[in-house]
Amino acid sequence: MIKRRIRHIQRYRDIVYAFSRYGFGFLMKELGLLDLPKKDLADGNHSLHSRSTGERIRMFLEDLGPTFIKIGQIASTRPDVIPAEVIQELEKLQDRVPLFSFKEVKNIIEEEFAESMEHSFAEFSEVPLAAASIGQVHYAVLRSGERVAVKIQRPNIRKLIETDLEILQDLARLAESRLDWGRDIISVMLSKN
Repeated sequence: MIKRRIRHIQRYRDIVYAFSRYGFGFLMKELGLLDLPKKDLADGNHSLHSRSTGERIRMFLEDLGPTFIKIGQIASTRPDVIPAEVIQELEKLQDRVPLFSFKEVKNIIEEEFAESMEHSFAEFSEVPLAAASIGQVHYAVLRSGERVAVKIQRPNIRKLIETDLEILQDLARLAESRLDWGRDIISVMLSKN
């Protein structure tokens, strides 16, 4: 229980400051979650001032990782709710997802199989064939000679997604109760799914 709360507090902090960093701190302030001096709240990251709102939203989602990338991917299919210029940026989340390292891939496989990668595979490509918000796929050859594609989940993805979804649910409740436009957007998004 305590670990869960600590994980939530740390992740809340990441999310709240990402909102501020990408120029959306005013939303967190309206929700009562951000108590920064006005200068820090308004400025965000100076190098982002020349970026469009869509670019900043995409970068914000990428920064926060798989759960947020998936939300952006889903949102990119909603031109009935989201402006076209934002949709164009969110569509980039469909095919541009950061990779995780081969060292992490190897650790995950060896932990999962309880043996060395070399014992399980005759060949294993360090460069992934594809990457998605939840995992990535690598080409490999089994000891039997059979060629396979191995899909590996991102490290610690389950806990991160669970935490993010719990926090997003809290944020949605806050937006629905404190912001008129938040209530409208949430009702539209839920009615179409």
